[in-house]
This record gives sequence, C-alpha cells and structure tokens, in this order.
Amino acid sequence: MVVSGGLHADGEHIVNGIISAMGRQVPLFGGLAGDDLKVQETFVFSASQVTSNGVAALVFDGNVIGLQGVAFSGWKAIGTSKTITRADGNIVYEIDHEPALDVYKKYLNWDDDSTVAPTLGFEYPLAVNRDDGSSVLRGPMVINQDKSLVYAGSVPEGSRVRFCVAPGIEIVDHVIEQMSEFKGQTQKSDAMVLFSCKGRQLALGPMIEDEVAGVRKLWDVPLVGFFTYGEIGPVLHGGCDFHNETLVPVLIYEK
Repeated sequence: MVVSGGLHADGEHIVNGIISAMGRQVPLFGGLAGDDLKVQETFVFSASQVTSNGVAALVFDGNVIGLQGVAFSGWKAIGTSKTITRADGNIVYEIDHEPALDVYKKYLNWDDDSTVAPTLGFEYPLAVNRDDGSSVLRGPMVINQDKSLVYAGSVPEGSRVRFCVAPGIEIVDHVIEQMSEFKGQTQKSDAMVLFSCKGRQLALGPMIEDEVAGVRKLWDVPLVGFFTYGEIGPVLHGGCDFHNETLVPVLIYEK
C-alpha cells in the first residue's frame, strides 16, 4: 500500500517503478496525497519522517494478510477525440497543435490564469486511450507559464483523448451496483481503506457521502481513507494502474 506526496509526481511512474522492481505483479494500492484543492503542498509521513516529495509504503506479509481491491470510475467521455501533439511524461504542452491551456479554455470556458488548475480541470478529466484498447483518466494539477499542464499521471505524446464528465446522480447507484458485483468475488474482509479522488467529491458534492456510505454498508467493516489527487489499483479483470476520478476500496483480511 503506497502513498505519495508531491504535486508534480507522476503516479504512473510510481506504479510502473514498483512493479518493475518487484519483477512481477503484486497486490498494489494507494493514492497521491491531497491538500483540499489548495494545490500548494502535500505530505506523506511514516513514524520517523515527513516528506513533501516522497513515497511512503506499507508492506504486508502475504502469508498472513490478504489485500483485494478494484478501481471504479463511472465518468463518461464527451465531445470529439483530440490528439496530444506535444508532451513529455505528465506534462502536456499542445493538444491538436494548440497550447493545452487554450484548448481547455475553448471547450470548458476556463477564465482562471492562476498556476493552479481550476476546479473544472478536476471535474472534466481527459480519457487517454492506450494502444492496447484500454483507457485511463487524467486530471490536470498545475498550470505552467507556457500554457502547458502538469497532470497527475503520464499522458503520452500522440495519444487520442476526450474530455469526460460525471453523468449525474445515477453515477452513485451505478458504482454501488458494480461494487456489489465485486463483493461476490472477494474474501470476507476485516477492514477497509478507501482511496477516493478529490475530483469525485467536487463533482458529486453531498452525494459523495451516499457513495462512501454505500460502499461501507456492503462490507460493514471498519473503514478509513482520504480524498486523493490520484489513485492506485487494478481495474476489474485487469492489472494495476494509476487513475484519476476513481474510487478504490482496499479490503484487508487475515488469512
């Protein structure tokens, strides 16, 4: 279980780095620390250290403790596809040969020139299509002076992308329905850690309480968690990945 500080951290690099170092797929969950949308500085800590630009990890003995979890979103793609025409890692400079910030202003009516990505950026993430047919959501975190955008995870140059939106109140019912199906595939849980994107709270408003309460009711075990700037976990029937705008319940059980 991994948490990371640093507003410029690339969550996808963290996931890929851990998997590469382990040499195999392992149960891996976590999130990027948030600061309640101030986007100024985030922290993670252990018993001996606090860091604003580092990673803290909790390693479980798989012979004794089991972890299960899955990432759900529910966001829907809207509008036409666009192409990332200039990017470097998690920094996007141009979309369809226009400055990235200008594209957001054109389609989402942004009117904020601060260095912090406006809340519209969290509510309308990009769906990034990958070569294998899968897709992930990416939300912008920081605006650079050259009108480039720093995302929470990698957005490769050449990617086809679309803006996404939460479809409305039905998203909560849909997520709880998916969670209920997932519950049928899980072990009996002793506790749960919930990583939920801050963008979900922003988009759903008071309904986020219904979503969290619905998830807790399914398993009815002690629950802790926090609102993140990015989530780590596997999709249903897929491998571990880094996400935005998702809800990742991590079930912890004694074997």
